[in-house]
Amino acid sequence: MQPTSINWKEYGKIALLSFLLGGLISTVALYLGTEAPGWQRTLRFFSYSGLLTLVLMVGNSLIADTVPISWVEQPVKRLWVSLSLTVVYTIAAVAVVHGLFNWAVWGNSPVRAVKNIDPTFFVSALVITFLISLFMHGRAFLFHWKNAIVEAERLQQAHLSSRFESLKNQVNPHFLFNSLNVLSGLVYKDADLAARFIKKLAEVYRYILDTREREVVPLQTELEALEAYIFLLQIRFGDNLKVEIDLPAAAGNAVLPPLSLQMLLENAVKHNIASRAQPLWVRIFQSAGHYITVQNNLQRKHNEQESNGIGLANIQERYRYFSDKPVQIKEEDATFSVSVPLIEMQP
Repeated sequence: MQPTSINWKEYGKIALLSFLLGGLISTVALYLGTEAPGWQRTLRFFSYSGLLTLVLMVGNSLIADTVPISWVEQPVKRLWVSLSLTVVYTIAAVAVVHGLFNWAVWGNSPVRAVKNIDPTFFVSALVITFLISLFMHGRAFLFHWKNAIVEAERLQQAHLSSRFESLKNQVNPHFLFNSLNVLSGLVYKDADLAARFIKKLAEVYRYILDTREREVVPLQTELEALEAYIFLLQIRFGDNLKVEIDLPAAAGNAVLPPLSLQMLLENAVKHNIASRAQPLWVRIFQSAGHYITVQNNLQRKHNEQESNGIGLANIQERYRYFSDKPVQIKEEDATFSVSVPLIEMQP
């Protein structure tokens, strides 16, 4: 978790208000005492109390907002760390303000002034600080809780949108048109191959329909559907397309969002030349960090417009919903690769 960015304008307002409030409250308390104060004593008391209140208020506000521990994920740890920092900061702040004020106003030794502080004064400062911290930490907790809810809702909406987008992409008219166009040629040339083509096409669409409501599927299930999809592509492209799958058996225990690999393979075919002179090679393998990588040789189509990146953005949004690991996209050494994290099956 990243520390909250600091709004210095807001802290300027907190500083001014805390200085005025601390000074006024302390001055009123002084006037209500038995000894009538002079204007110089009043000014010094106002300045001292206001300055101490300012330092305590602003410092504890910063602690509440910048401790890099999530209130939502680790509330107990965050509470203890915040309380510990509050106690340490308060004692240090009281000592520094008291010492510097004595030195600046009366010319006394700061060290001697700190040694002469009544211990009950530290206790009073801690009580005031805890009241301040109660408000500040409560405020920070509510902000983090609100942001967590907003982020969860955003990810849920993005996930639902990406699931719809992936389904829409796989049933789009272009895929169906190309498949039917290939099938029409096979019917007259090879009836048996045409029958197999129809069967594989049905498997692809059955998988799309069966998984449209599922969050994740076993890797093995995804690979079985992918093999049917690869069969359709290889009938269409022949030797112009080479697909190699190299995954260890252990990887089969993981899960991933449905149609992830199919979309990456489709992306490679869509944006690259696959011809007799320039065959397209696609390799699917497990890479370091428990990732699956889909890699192809990079040979972009010359007449293709610049990609809008919707397909890859779709996959990135889907994985953000399930994993803290990012989708890795690399272009190097005349190859293009996308690596998606495998998700461990929960018991």
